[in-house]
Amino acid sequence: MSDEVYVKYIYPPHFDGDTMTPPRRWTVELIGISDGSGETNVSKISLGNHLTQNGDIASYFIIEKINYQCTGFSSVKLTFDRTFDEILTVLGADSDGETDYTKSGGRKDDGVGGNGDLLLTTTGASSGNTYSIRVQFRVK
Repeated sequence: MSDEVYVKYIYPPHFDGDTMTPPRRWTVELIGISDGSGETNVSKISLGNHLTQNGDIASYFIIEKINYQCTGFSSVKLTFDRTFDEILTVLGADSDGETDYTKSGGRKDDGVGGNGDLLLTTTGASSGNTYSIRVQFRVK
């Protein structure tokens, strides 16, 4: 068996990576229900599937907000896939809340190399552990 994981585009709904006019912002919900095996550096949001406002392939993410609820895991880590993976955030065990980066203009991925995807890693997975993480972002 394996963990049940879902990536759901809240905005725009039903996003499939092919948008004639790219939206200014995206909101994606990451959902996971563990069977105890956990996840390691799993690509959740592919940077290459997103176009900038002028139609270019995106070079990096700018994270605006993260709303989250994590139950049972020791931690859930989000990183940008770069030559040296850049940590976006580490969510603690049995935590919920919001991280708002909008006051500082957003949390920019400053890394180089790699493909820039948003990766997720869980630690301390046990059967029945869950996470629900909503990420609002733009691309440049």
